[in-house]
Amino acid sequence: TAKVWDAETGKEVLTLRGHSGPVYSVAWRPDRKRLATGSLDNSAKVWDAETGRGVLTLSHSGAVYSVAWSPEGNRLASASGAATVQVYAMDIHDLMTLARQRVTAHPSVEGCMRYLNVDKCPPVPVLSSWY
Repeated sequence: TAKVWDAETGKEVLTLRGHSGPVYSVAWRPDRKRLATGSLDNSAKVWDAETGRGVLTLSHSGAVYSVAWSPEGNRLASASGAATVQVYAMDIHDLMTLARQRVTAHPSVEGCMRYLNVDKCPPVPVLSSWY
């Protein structure tokens, strides 16, 4: 677990439960709405700072010793004991831009059903609605 304390009152504000090993690093996103933790359990986690609910788990090949947000809060970097640094896009607009650069066609019905494990494929999105 990781705990968040109010520095003025000394009261515990949040308990973040979800890592299976010691937490080595914590970083607040600049807008204070999220925080990230890095752990010996080979993961970094992103948390909702108001509720303490886990939002995202990012896996690594080694213990995560450091996490840091970009000044804008739209990227998260994590450094692991496997001598790697991973940088994640955390903004939906950035993610959609990356997806549009890499995905050139909507999958076939067969591919959609196979990879998404659904009975019916969702409709093909209109690109202008992705903005």
